[in-house]
Amino acid sequence: LEAYWQEIGRGGRDGEPAEGITLYGPSDIAWTLKRLDGRPMPDEVKAVQVRKARQLFAMLDGATCRPQTVRRYFGETGADRCGVCDICGDPPALFDATVPAQKALAAVQRLGERFGKTRIVDHLLGKTKDVQAWETALSTWGIGADIASHTLRDVIDHLMFEGLLVEDPNDGKPLVRLGDPDAVRAVYRGERVIEVRLTAARVSAPRERVRNGRNAALETMDADVRARFELLRNWRRERAAEQRVPPYVIFQDKTLLEIAIAEPGDLHALEHISGVGQSKLDRYGKGVLAALAAPA
Repeated sequence: LEAYWQEIGRGGRDGEPAEGITLYGPSDIAWTLKRLDGRPMPDEVKAVQVRKARQLFAMLDGATCRPQTVRRYFGETGADRCGVCDICGDPPALFDATVPAQKALAAVQRLGERFGKTRIVDHLLGKTKDVQAWETALSTWGIGADIASHTLRDVIDHLMFEGLLVEDPNDGKPLVRLGDPDAVRAVYRGERVIEVRLTAARVSAPRERVRNGRNAALETMDADVRARFELLRNWRRERAAEQRVPPYVIFQDKTLLEIAIAEPGDLHALEHISGVGQSKLDRYGKGVLAALAAPA
């Protein structure tokens, strides 16, 4: 997290708008842990480095304001949400994945920690090719048949980020193994809730219509909604020009669309719209309501 904060802190030093993009995946944490494992260092030092690596990936895959998370990591209490990061600008939808997580962990255990992610998903779905009798006899065979394959993959990825599962590189043929025994046990017992982010392509249909782009959504709108949307876009353009920032920094199109559709009449109603965090509500809330109240 220290290195992450230092890198993204370089953006904006010239006073111009900047955007930070982090590319990561489960294979990255496996590579990081393998690299740490190969370094000669005392066990207590290695444990600290492993914990720091997991904290970074847990933050990246989490649903909390990025700067707020890092500031808390550095010991700052009372840190507020920034209002401009991807989490604040477009809060991710979460779903309770505790049961799928329990099934995935059980499958890894029953399979003897001898297979990779794809094979584990196939086992949970009951779709393993050329399956043998010993596997179909396992209690975990097909117990995830009621769960979409992409959801199972997302859950397994998240469990890796959380350290509940670990990926052994195994000379280019990764194997998935159980991670922290106490943490795994807590999930089994239901003492730890697992929440996983829903990716944009997997959110429910009503939200998907907004996410699929402004033109597609406009086709389904009546004239009043379209007029409100254009009022909001004009208002946003003026604020962006005043602040010398790109319009999306104020609000993204999909947020303006949701506001136009919901037509909130007060700040309380506005704050319940996705993409309107507390910081943006305080800064732009009254302006948004005024724009909606203006004659078309």
